[in-house]
Amino acid sequence: MLVEQLDLETRSKLYNHTKKVLRKYQKGILSGKITADKFADNILCNDSINNILDSQTLNEQDFKQSYIGYIEKLIHI
Repeated sequence: MLVEQLDLETRSKLYNHTKKVLRKYQKGILSGKITADKFADNILCNDSINNILDSQTLNEQDFKQSYIGYIEKLIHI
């Protein structure tokens, strides 16, 4: 499953959670110390995302790749 295939409510929760964490690590991201793939791995391993997505979706490689692309888009915005 890809991020784009999630329902609207789940995407909204995922967006809000991701933006909150992005703001927290903004300096590291802008300096290049934290890359989008490291950032995605850290978020997906965190227990707080389990409230938004099920473990099956979190473990899918396609979802991880689409989430990394999603994070890169948010960083460039």
